[in-house]
Amino acid sequence: MLETERSRAWLVTAPRLRELIWPDEECRPCIRSIRSWTASRILPSIRVGGLISYDVDQVKAALAKRTVKSH
Repeated sequence: MLETERSRAWLVTAPRLRELIWPDEECRPCIRSIRSWTASRILPSIRVGGLISYDVDQVKAALAKRTVKSH
């Protein structure tokens, strides 16, 4: 059975995560904020040894749950 592009996890580092989720450079959080959110478990992450990676789809879903909706 062939694996589709959608079913594979797409793991990226924190700097690349910033580029993918926040394309506008002026609106991007700093790396320190991403690390803090990871430590607080706001952002889901995968740690292998000392490297922390992020699944872009999981991070987007986690942020969508925390987004405040205005009236």
